[in-house]
Amino acid sequence: APDVARIGADEMSRRGFTLIELLVAITIFGMVVAFVIRFGDYVSRRIYLVKTEAQELDQLVAFFRAFTGDVRDSRQVLFSAEEEIGLWKIDENGDSIPQTVETIGFGWDGEKLGSVYRQDGEDSRVILNRVRDFRLIYDREKPNTRHVILELAVEQTPGSLRRYHVSANLRASEVY
Repeated sequence: APDVARIGADEMSRRGFTLIELLVAITIFGMVVAFVIRFGDYVSRRIYLVKTEAQELDQLVAFFRAFTGDVRDSRQVLFSAEEEIGLWKIDENGDSIPQTVETIGFGWDGEKLGSVYRQDGEDSRVILNRVRDFRLIYDREKPNTRHVILELAVEQTPGSLRRYHVSANLRASEVY
């Protein structure tokens, strides 16, 4: 004779899950979903930070190219200060007198997280942001300056201050 109690227990176990099994499954599923959401948030923040740093590095490289290129192409330093430089880039009309349209300059606004400006003749624009320190060092007094050193501190992302150093010689030409 078949065991009735055993048949009833087998039918019960095949019908579905117990409440405890469902709660355990829901809890495990919730933990997996929470982990996936937190990991996705972490990944999206890292992607944003990497893109931001890449854009800021591109801006920094463009600044260094402009600065060193302008210094190297210049005939003479017209104005030299610790936070500003004025350069006579080219003598367009051949009169050996610097005109505004023949000049170029760089300067820092001096703010804690300030901007560096590039002035080309009458046109002035921001070329670098988040500058914490900007210092120009010259080998000689103007107009005999031949070598310019720039020390720069930039806060690329909050709390990440990076220091840079670049030097450039004015083009090899007679000293005016």
